[in-house]
Amino acid sequence: MNRMEANIFPIANLKDLATRYRSYRVRGLSPSSPDFFKNRDFIIRRLSSSLKAPVDIYEMGGDVFLVVPEDAPDLPTDLMMVRAGVRLDPIPGIQILDYTNRNPDTDRICTRFINFLVQGPLHSKLSLWQPHSGGAFFEKSPAEVINGIGRYEGFTVRALIMGDGGIGLCVDMTSCFVDEKPLPARIGRQEFRKYKGRHAVYRFGHQWYDIALFERHDFKVNEYSFPDEGKMVSLAEYIEAKSRKPIPPELAQLDPEGAVVVYLDRQSNERGVPAALCYLTHDTESKEVRDSHRRTIMRPDIRHAKITEMCKRHLQAIKLGSTAIRLSPTPVEIPRQVFPMPDLLFGNDVRLSATGTKGARNVSLQDFGKARADSLSDPNAGFFSQSRLDRQYLFLPKTVADSWGARFIGDLVNAVEALYPHGGYEPDPVIYNDVGVGRTFPDQANAILAAARAACLQPGFATVMVHDVQRHGRGAHDELEAAVLREFWKLTPAIRASVLHTKTGTASYEQYADRSGDPAYRVRADRRSKFSGYIRNVALSKVLLTNEKWPFVLTDPLHADLTIGIDVKNHTVGYAVVSEGGRTVRLHCEASRQREKLLSSQIKSQLEQIIRAEFNDLGRSIGSIVIHRDGRAFPEECAGAAEAIEALRIEGVLRADATLTILNISKTERSMLRMFDVKDHGGRAARIDNPPVGQYYISGSDAYLSTTGLPFARPGTSKPLHVGYVLGGITFKDCLEDVYRLSVLAWGRPDDCSRLPITIKLVDRALGDEATEYDEDALKYGTSPGRERA
Repeated sequence: MNRMEANIFPIANLKDLATRYRSYRVRGLSPSSPDFFKNRDFIIRRLSSSLKAPVDIYEMGGDVFLVVPEDAPDLPTDLMMVRAGVRLDPIPGIQILDYTNRNPDTDRICTRFINFLVQGPLHSKLSLWQPHSGGAFFEKSPAEVINGIGRYEGFTVRALIMGDGGIGLCVDMTSCFVDEKPLPARIGRQEFRKYKGRHAVYRFGHQWYDIALFERHDFKVNEYSFPDEGKMVSLAEYIEAKSRKPIPPELAQLDPEGAVVVYLDRQSNERGVPAALCYLTHDTESKEVRDSHRRTIMRPDIRHAKITEMCKRHLQAIKLGSTAIRLSPTPVEIPRQVFPMPDLLFGNDVRLSATGTKGARNVSLQDFGKARADSLSDPNAGFFSQSRLDRQYLFLPKTVADSWGARFIGDLVNAVEALYPHGGYEPDPVIYNDVGVGRTFPDQANAILAAARAACLQPGFATVMVHDVQRHGRGAHDELEAAVLREFWKLTPAIRASVLHTKTGTASYEQYADRSGDPAYRVRADRRSKFSGYIRNVALSKVLLTNEKWPFVLTDPLHADLTIGIDVKNHTVGYAVVSEGGRTVRLHCEASRQREKLLSSQIKSQLEQIIRAEFNDLGRSIGSIVIHRDGRAFPEECAGAAEAIEALRIEGVLRADATLTILNISKTERSMLRMFDVKDHGGRAARIDNPPVGQYYISGSDAYLSTTGLPFARPGTSKPLHVGYVLGGITFKDCLEDVYRLSVLAWGRPDDCSRLPITIKLVDRALGDEATEYDEDALKYGTSPGRERA
């Protein structure tokens, strides 16, 4: 028997659960204020932290209400928020939250109360620790220790409304990495400098949590003191008094002469802790845990087993108030619902199908990715776009141009021509001086820009090779890449650029003597296979996609006439407008006064402009409009979009029956829903695989869509895409199928699958060009702390 499961464990006795709560009317918090959501979230965080109780805010009939459990401490009458003060007016009486009789207003309250109340019992378990409030819980014994670094396995847990109307706990596995040994007990000020800004686990007795190391204090452990409950106490006395007994050995053996390090709490107050109780953490990108990180990429059968075991071990005795939650011991079974793989159209009207379409090139779903990639190199098919390329510039550092640069140019030209033989790719080499120039962001950027101003006298596209330079902070963006992309737009004429790095070329080319005995370069024998894939990817992503040459499109139309991807990042808004199944794609970027959201008037004006341009191009009125909002669509944005649609209906740009649909596309989740394809084999253990691509699960206004999965082979367990139905014009199912179809346009990796629809991928690409931050003063004045990376 085959079945589809999700990592949701239903609460079996939901009817036995009830929470008594008090309500307050919140005066002064207007839903129409641009700071409404910032203030709302601030109130929730502040009161939840101070009351140690769940707090939520909801709207009803134009008013705003706040709810807390009956046994929570009394709330203050007045609160100061961002540019506003609010007053909390208590509503007489106690209300009962019935977890089985809900509506959309109480769904959020129910899940928030359960999420908060589940935390307490887990937090009190000695075998678990939680780095951050509301985050994952980890077992205190590491799963393994490699090179002195422990890998700790843990789990995230989140209440979730299920498709049948019940509530379950969504549980997923996660890992973190922590040093097995603490900082030196008597660490000196000079030695501490290399740790400043790093995160560490502070073992406060049996309670462990994450801190960011800020400074080394002058006082020792036996000297550092602070006020507590009206009297001064030493750090050692405070830790010993507040720690659950019996205390752990590292606290019993604490060196009173040891050093104190300081971190900042949420109110930016300094807090001193013994250095000997601080254990450095490592993120998954760090070279120290590269080998161990591979172990966190779990096959679906291993993840499924570990999730089930974590639930059995830690979640079966949870109480909601005085009532124990009876959790199902097995994950929920969900319907097997799969969207079909859409047909794709290539050059010369070649159609590729995995569903047996008459007249198409028919392949199995298993072979679809390979056939999609092979079609691009097939002279009888090839790219759907087949117009000639505009002027091309290829920027190389002088050290590269004088060594393996000529060979690289030849290899790149061959790779582009193999994919796009009709494009006439003949790049103009532009050499910039990197000899004797510092490997810092401003030095390298200014050298590139000086060459661009001298050479780029005609409009076109540029591929720019750069050296790696120091990034400011672990995981930070590349300032040099950001500066090149944005500053090239400011040139006269403007140049659209892409960036690649010297690292792969340096590692791949070697010098040898040719038949004449002259020095030449070739690809190393042990790098040929890897380099072949790399140079093809450069040709596709850095040259052809930058030039908006689309490899393939959807053969059949979407349910929506026009689909618009929107994101806001670093005061820049990006729009990716897709119509006719990908045949027409337009990108727009504009400055925004808001950092993360759009004002109602702004999105109204910009959507009107974008949709009018589509109307003029198509030559006909447009019907259904679907917006894919990266992250969350704010109510102001929804209101502005609705106003734009109404205005365009009146103008005749949109049909009288035109509709607007808005979806949230969430790329990351704190607790990730997973789907598992389970195949029973009689008395033998079931086989557990990733779901097929196109599998979906709808629960009210939320859906989870498998855009990655079988037959595409990837390590680990696939992550479904979370899609929220914010505003409905066409059905949620039709919207979801369009999201899936647009994810099949995996232009950057045609042999693989793409987790995101092309609307979000393109707007990410556009905002990577337009909105990545870099130090413009450093670029202008030539000062930067950056240095070459090892």
